Amino acid sequence: MKKIVFIVFVLIQMSCSKSNIAPSGDSDSPDTSVSDKYEVIDILFDGKSASIEEIREVKPSLTYKNATGSVQKIVIEPQPIFETSIFTPETDLTYTIVDSTKFISVPQYVSKSEISLSKKKWTYSENEIKLPTELTLRDSVNVEPGKELKASLAVVFNKIKSNYSLKLRNLQTKEIVTVKGEWVGIVPNRMETSVNLTE
Repeated sequence: MKKIVFIVFVLIQMSCSKSNIAPSGDSDSPDTSVSDKYEVIDILFDGKSASIEEIREVKPSLTYKNATGSVQKIVIEPQPIFETSIFTPETDLTYTIVDSTKFISVPQYVSKSEISLSKKKWTYSENEIKLPTELTLRDSVNVEPGKELKASLAVVFNKIKSNYSLKLRNLQTKEIVTVKGEWVGIVPNRMETSVNLTE
């Protein structure tokens, strides 16, 4: 049995990351930057403040006509699929983080105020970061000769919000500073498909 793979591509615009905790406001605002340099010590997420909601994203439909003399296995696999992360601090102060490439974990799932964390693959950034998901979303359908496949599909994402506390250490004075704020992330949960086979 021959195997044909259909991949549904989605155009994603990648965002750049930013290592500083940036102040809010316009260019006329007073300078609130801190001249010293800091390193990330730890980050904690508050399970009591965490929330989760589902977002359904419809993907392009698929049509395939089997004009061969044998059964064809059609693999439906929407990609690329991304996860996102963004941090929004409460403070207007800007702390220069020297180890901005240090990887941290972020919430992956929330249930009854309990947070499950991801692998350490994210960096702290106020810009939205997008990474390819490691979750495999795939379905397959056997199409008989002469049959036409029409498939619609959607990816269901989890949008997670949580308050966080970021601990920074001043490299010169060794002073510990805590920055609080809100983190928002989007991670894929599952794929939904609807398949119709006709003559």
